[in-house]
Amino acid sequence: ERMRRLTDSVVVGGTALLRFLAIGVLLALGLGAVAVLSAFYVHTAILSFALAGILSLAALVGWMALALGLGRGLLRRADWAGGSPLVALWVGTTLLYAAARLPYLSVAVMVLLAITATGAALSTRFGGRRTWTLDPLREVSEP
Repeated sequence: ERMRRLTDSVVVGGTALLRFLAIGVLLALGLGAVAVLSAFYVHTAILSFALAGILSLAALVGWMALALGLGRGLLRRADWAGGSPLVALWVGTTLLYAAARLPYLSVAVMVLLAITATGAALSTRFGGRRTWTLDPLREVSEP
């Protein structure tokens, strides 16, 4: 269910992908700043490794959503949309892998795809589609 929601939000269009790219860039810059600042203090040095793991997980989940959405869209255009989602995932993964293997552009394509995928996973709360809020942190006044 969550992967379907995440895939649906990725397939929306170009403006959504640009927004996911911007969110991914901001996330990478923020995590880079936290990693640099935590390196100065011994007790928080492990924080950069934990954040890198979370970033990698978000990139993997977003990459799968991008591949599934791309495969579903291409199979829908070919009138093969009634098949298994694994076929759509296979088609999308094959195309993303081919794009990542372009000569001289492979690193740039992989970085752009990873940052966009991370931004998509983060902005949709890993497919939860609830908005980010700080309401749980708000103090409740007692009467």
